[in-house]
Amino acid sequence: MSSLTNAMEAHVVNHFLRNTAVTSPSAVYLALYPTDPGEDDSGIEASYTGYARQEVTFTAIDSTGKTQNSVPVIFADNEDQVSANVRFVGVVTEEIVGNGELLLHAPLGVEKELDTGEGLTFKTGGCAFTLD
Repeated sequence: MSSLTNAMEAHVVNHFLRNTAVTSPSAVYLALYPTDPGEDDSGIEASYTGYARQEVTFTAIDSTGKTQNSVPVIFADNEDQVSANVRFVGVVTEEIVGNGELLLHAPLGVEKELDTGEGLTFKTGGCAFTLD
């Protein structure tokens, strides 16, 4: 199940309940995490050599509360000599690791171990968030 972060919850409350304008980011990016980033974004983001956040676009939310990536998202190969564990994915507001706000996050359906020379691709519709 997907989770809105504290930052995203504050944006929703401020915009809809307090009539305070919230600026939409010009783009959002997928981020990978070996640990749960949590609602407070306290997790550790992936850091393998070759890793970078990837821009993503999403579909409109459907009647079940689901939105998914509308184009493939490709993360570069792990260039390290050790494997990199990926267990969670998040949507962030900035491309540079360490910057921006985490808006929502979810565990991967299946944990992924990226061996040397192996990347991660989310096919169209392969990264879905369900909100309720």
